[in-house]
Amino acid sequence: MPVRGRGARTDAQRNRETILRAADRAFGERGVDAQMTDVAALAGLGMGTVYRHFPNKEALVDALLLDHFQGAERAALTASEEPDPWTGLERLVHHIAETSRKRYLSQFMGGRINGTPELQRQRLASYQLLADVVDAAKRKGQLRSDAEASDVLIATISLARAGWGASELAGHAVRRHLAIFLEGLRAPAQHPISDAPLQRTEFETLVAEFAQPTPAFRRGQRSR
Repeated sequence: MPVRGRGARTDAQRNRETILRAADRAFGERGVDAQMTDVAALAGLGMGTVYRHFPNKEALVDALLLDHFQGAERAALTASEEPDPWTGLERLVHHIAETSRKRYLSQFMGGRINGTPELQRQRLASYQLLADVVDAAKRKGQLRSDAEASDVLIATISLARAGWGASELAGHAVRRHLAIFLEGLRAPAQHPISDAPLQRTEFETLVAEFAQPTPAFRRGQRSR
């Protein structure tokens, strides 16, 4: 019986991961209007199995966003352990940009970025690790002293949106502009920046402004 129980849990975990991969593909290919039926078809699973794991589209999207921020936290933790802070920062910036090239993630974040307490905690944890990497690079004299984590995150995500297309050309454009951006972050700064950086509370205010429902989740629209 215990062996059978472990096997059932393994199958359930495998199915959950299959559904998440299928959802990533469905939303990536069809946008935020992709439905649970599309996910089930790509996963090769019945609707009952999909709904046992995710009772509605909102729950599935929250799981995808949580997976995204967990990946960001792992990348930030790896960057913070890099002996050379600048190298860690470069790698983290490229990771953020690569994941932010998924258009559907940015669109869903508008309405779900603080969708659950766990999702909010994960987002805040990954941001704090980014801030630690930024501070380490400044202490080493590698990063201009007037740059903050909010600057790095906002600029990186904004540049990544130029690469929302899946083509290699889009990826090339993002990598080039990230290189230019990173060069501008290097110390010593050639010119001071007149506008002050967003502090943590101000950044959270900006996040709250961004957290407006996407069309897929507006009141009255059914999630299938």
